[in-house]
Amino acid sequence: MEDAYVLVGWVVKPHGVEGRFVVELFPEFAAVESIEAGTEVYLGYSQRFALPYTLQSAVARGKHRLLVQLEQITSREEVYQFQEMGLFAPRSALRFERDTATAAEHPIVGYEVWEEGANQPFGTVVDVWEMPAHEVLVVRHQEADYPIPWVEEFVTAVDHQRRKITVRLMEGLSDIAMPLRRTDEQEMDEN
Repeated sequence: MEDAYVLVGWVVKPHGVEGRFVVELFPEFAAVESIEAGTEVYLGYSQRFALPYTLQSAVARGKHRLLVQLEQITSREEVYQFQEMGLFAPRSALRFERDTATAAEHPIVGYEVWEEGANQPFGTVVDVWEMPAHEVLVVRHQEADYPIPWVEEFVTAVDHQRRKITVRLMEGLSDIAMPLRRTDEQEMDEN
C-alpha cells in the first residue's frame, strides 16, 4: 500500500443483504461525499496488515458516514468479519462536499411530524441517527429536539407525497428532549 493512502474511517455495520456496509468517517474526513468507483481500497485493523479490495461505490449516508460496496463482498454475512476494521483509501480518490457546511441529509429531513389525531404538526425532522438496532428521528418541537425511534410502535405512517410522518409519542419523551443551545448571536439580539 502506498503512503498516499489514508485511514478514512471504520466499518460500523452491514446495510442490507447484498454486502453493502456503513463506514463512520473520522472527523478530518467528515466532508467526504464519495470515493471514486474502481479505486483499490484496503480493509484492516492497521495499514500494514490491511487487504486490498475494489471499490464499487462509496457515497455519503447521513452525517459523517459513507455507504460502501466492494466488488468482492456480496453478502451481509461477509460484512460482519470486517466490523471495526479501518477503511484505507488513496487521498486522491476522495471527493469532498463543495460546501462543508451542508452535510448530506437523509431524504426525510424536513418532513413534518404529526402526533396521531392531532390538528397541527408536532414538529419537523431535523436529523436521523443511525443506531445499531434502528434509526431514530430527531424532531424539532418548540425549543428542543426530541428523539423518536423509527419503529412501528412509534412511527405509524409515512406519506412521502405530503412529506408527513405520523407518530405515537412515547411516554416520558419530554424527559429525554434535548433543549436547543442558544448562540451568542441570539443572546445579543435579545439585549
